[in-house]
Amino acid sequence: MASSSDSIPSDVAAMRRSSLHRRRGVPLHIHIVTLFLLLIIGVGGVIAWHNYVEDRKLVVSASQELIKEIGARTVASLAAIVQPVELVIDLLARAPLGRATNLAERMASVATLADALDRSPAVSSFHVGYGNGDFFLLRPLRDDAEVRGQFKAPTNAAYLVQSIERDRLDAMHGTFLFLDKERRVIERRDAPYYAYDPRTRVWYEQAIATKRRVRTEPYVFFTTGDVGVTFARHSDAGTDAVLGADITLRDLSRALQQQRLTPSSELLLFTSDGLALAYDKPERMKIEAVDRASARLAKVSELGSPVLARMMEQLNPAVPLSRFALETGGRAWDGTVSRLLVEGEPRGVYLAALSPEDELFGEARRISRETLLIALGIMAASIPIAWLLSRLLATPVQLLQNEARAVREFDFASPSSSGSILHDV
Repeated sequence: MASSSDSIPSDVAAMRRSSLHRRRGVPLHIHIVTLFLLLIIGVGGVIAWHNYVEDRKLVVSASQELIKEIGARTVASLAAIVQPVELVIDLLARAPLGRATNLAERMASVATLADALDRSPAVSSFHVGYGNGDFFLLRPLRDDAEVRGQFKAPTNAAYLVQSIERDRLDAMHGTFLFLDKERRVIERRDAPYYAYDPRTRVWYEQAIATKRRVRTEPYVFFTTGDVGVTFARHSDAGTDAVLGADITLRDLSRALQQQRLTPSSELLLFTSDGLALAYDKPERMKIEAVDRASARLAKVSELGSPVLARMMEQLNPAVPLSRFALETGGRAWDGTVSRLLVEGEPRGVYLAALSPEDELFGEARRISRETLLIALGIMAASIPIAWLLSRLLATPVQLLQNEARAVREFDFASPSSSGSILHDV
């Protein structure tokens, strides 16, 4: 019996040590608060990620629609520029200008040419090249400060006539005539330095070989350095005269400047062989050589844009629509290259629209961040509520645990629990 009674205190002591060990664990209400907060963070994170993914899809879809619209506008702009000029060239081919033999006779057509220029803002000049090497051109000065400065035009000059006549010894005599808005000559200048032979130009060679209207490939114009194309047609007057119209692509570049998707976007119109036709940074579009006559169009790889150079490396001209995801200079880019159906351009014209992801998806990321911050705010506001509820739930359980421990320790002196918000169902 002695051994049995001696073992009781040791058993009680062991149970008390076990009880003390359990008491060192994390309280129940801390578990409840932690689970509650993890639930809020999980739900908020899922909502924020879902919003970001869906907003990103919406941004991509909207940008694709906008790119399609830009492409349609570009094609429409080309058609609006080209079609009236084609009609004027066909009419001029039947005019007496092709039969004129000297500057005085050619000046009689100035009013007709000036009216056509006033109604065609994209046309930089109408001109005629003759079989003997003569040349006659009418240019509107408009509000182009660069062109006016190049020719040192008088303040009230509205048009410029550039004329070359050849004598019997084939010597060239250049003349500049400045006209006012009423097409009256206000200043005449001899231009012995003005040397130009239309018979060596591509537009003359192509038109003289056929009776149909022709259009050149884009190139840099001899006098102004603008980028454009020339429409030309052999005169119906029975001579070797060719009438032409120069069309600049400057307006297309200006249109692209106004349609950027984001501040750093790259918008480019180019041909399948990589020549830039219109760019939202038009000052990069031409490569100046030793002299103006040898200037040429820039290739896309020469525009000074690393992202466009990377795009050209991956471009497949056989695919009418290509999506690109590029990374250059530590910046991720997203964009599209689509082929435009341009009448009379068999090689293919492409519109590239590339934007940095931090700008393109900036709004989606902002919404995602705000959603996460809202979730964190809700979590912070619910900490005291969760704490209070966890205490209400955990306190009765803790009291029951204490009673059970007291029974195990044969401690019947401790008071019993006072009740609980939990009850049997």
